Amino acid sequence: MLEILEDVGVILVVSGHPNINLLVLSLLLQELSFLISYSLHNFAFALFEVVRSGFVDLLPLSEHCEVESKLFVVQLEDGLHVLHALFEGLHFLFKLNFLVSLIVGVLASELFQFLSIFLHLACLVFGEVALGLTVLLEELFNLF
Repeated sequence: MLEILEDVGVILVVSGHPNINLLVLSLLLQELSFLISYSLHNFAFALFEVVRSGFVDLLPLSEHCEVESKLFVVQLEDGLHVLHALFEGLHFLFKLNFLVSLIVGVLASELFQFLSIFLHLACLVFGEVALGLTVLLEELFNLF
């Protein structure tokens, strides 16, 4: 571009044109505007390519995020099922523990009542036997 401006400047100087500087400045501005528009066009195209490639890269990213979120929901649901099963097992164990403690409590109460009756009867029998032995011993001592 500079070569063209130099050639035009030489022609204008040789022809004796009075507004050479103005013409050179206008040509320079025209060339500068052409370069700016060309650079903007290239920049816009490059920007479009970057955005397009980013958008193309974002499509698998969004699919990946969707799959990851579905996997997270499935894992959360599975975790809740496991937690629910654990609580059901604990609930069953608490029911079983309560049932066993009730049975032991009832049986222990019955056993203690039976044991107290048995001990009372044993004490009565023992008392009767002790009384019989003392009477027997007294009769034996009376014989001698």
